[in-house]
Amino acid sequence: CYTNAAKASISRRAVARPSFLIEMGATTLVGKQTLVRETRKVVRAIFPVLKEKGESLKDVTEKLLLVFNYDLDIRLQHYAIHVLPIGYLDNFARGVIGYSVGTNITALRWLRLSNRKFVLKGSFGTETSTYNSLGDVTGTAPYDHITKEKLEKKFSRFLGAIEQTIAPADGVEIPPEHVVKREHVAVMKRPAICHSIKCSKLNLPDFLLEIECGPGFSPRTFVHDLGKDLDSCAHVVHLEQTQYGPFTLEHALPAYRWSWDEASAASEKLRSLWSSHVDKVRSDMKDQYHLFKNLARYC
Repeated sequence: CYTNAAKASISRRAVARPSFLIEMGATTLVGKQTLVRETRKVVRAIFPVLKEKGESLKDVTEKLLLVFNYDLDIRLQHYAIHVLPIGYLDNFARGVIGYSVGTNITALRWLRLSNRKFVLKGSFGTETSTYNSLGDVTGTAPYDHITKEKLEKKFSRFLGAIEQTIAPADGVEIPPEHVVKREHVAVMKRPAICHSIKCSKLNLPDFLLEIECGPGFSPRTFVHDLGKDLDSCAHVVHLEQTQYGPFTLEHALPAYRWSWDEASAASEKLRSLWSSHVDKVRSDMKDQYHLFKNLARYC
């Protein structure tokens, strides 16, 4: 079952069934189990795509699955072949996000612990229910006292291995009956890693930051907490993920290039890049893997 957005993304085009599937399906000597096993061997890929602002990862995933099923003339689900995003990116955000196609998720697990880079535009003086511009205004505060020096002094508190509260849903309102229940629940925190924060522009109330972080780090929560630390409040106006692990915006496939041929070609072209990166992350994060292995969201 696909969303309308996913169905609308597929143009009606004639795509020849890949030769390796024709060959496997044409012989009567190949049993069902052998066919499944051989298909799993060849339908594998790790590649980056470009997610646009306002698009959910669920829709991106369904579009890719629909395209690949169409191009390969099979249903990947029947072969237990998964199409999974590497990490998470808010609906509100734009940027590069990796994808894994296949049955082996070992590389996926380590890639989800990769470092990420963001360009973030925020605004002081206003707090919202979602920590970004999609939410309702929940408070205001003065911001004229904030200087670049005061701002940069606060960055050190957010660097290294830290804990962050989990950000509210991205632009999705919480039903009133759930809000009452949440008041009696302890605030949930999760481990996070942040390597560097740089202020590239401050023109009150607006500011522009460049962030490099590891797994678990939420830019929205960071901006919310930063505003509080400066005796003000703040929210995110624009968020772009410019790098995820080894993948940059230059590597990312835009929507008009989403096809199995493009995805598999990109995976092969970038194989040495992402495979060496997996080895590096495995080495760097082996002692911290247990802290992040159960995190489903990374932003």
